[in-house]
Amino acid sequence: MNPKFIFNVVQTKQNIQLIKVVSNKRKTLVFLKNNNPYSIEISGKLVFKDHEGIMIGLPVESNFVSVFESAQVIALIFENPDDFYPEHGSIEPVQLTVGDAHKLPSISHVILHTETLGRDGWFVKFETNAEKEINSAHAIEILYDKAGYMIDAFDCNVSLRVPGEIDMHEHWYPEDENGEKIRGASCEILVDSVTFV
Repeated sequence: MNPKFIFNVVQTKQNIQLIKVVSNKRKTLVFLKNNNPYSIEISGKLVFKDHEGIMIGLPVESNFVSVFESAQVIALIFENPDDFYPEHGSIEPVQLTVGDAHKLPSISHVILHTETLGRDGWFVKFETNAEKEINSAHAIEILYDKAGYMIDAFDCNVSLRVPGEIDMHEHWYPEDENGEKIRGASCEILVDSVTFV
């Protein structure tokens, strides 16, 4: 069953646009776009509440994106509290932490990816066309069902250095309460940072 949940309108700042929010029982992703003409650093916090509006635990911190480029779309990923039920609970606005990224900008388009949906799992193949040697790269890998609901998401490092190298990420489909595999219908891959040697 795909959960319906309440996400209160987020007040963004410094020209950061909220694109969408997706959630399942385990994870919540907040998609943001940087409308600034420069790169920034960003992270966030979410407050999860139960059906009575009572906060569950402490605010949950997201992953940290060190270089969020101008016009780029990223996903901040949050691990939901164990006793949070999206169909009955609510999520309070994201508390965004925005900082300067005065360094060489990352160039996210130098990481190429292809996705394959298999019978038992899904695969993401990464390659690079970078002219410089890559020091580090990072991506969020998201699996959706036919209705467009998030099935699973992964916060991943991409291990590539030079053209010709390949990094393959393999994920099993999760199972429902009856032990049946929940097969995906589509993937979304967001490369959110690349740094060079």
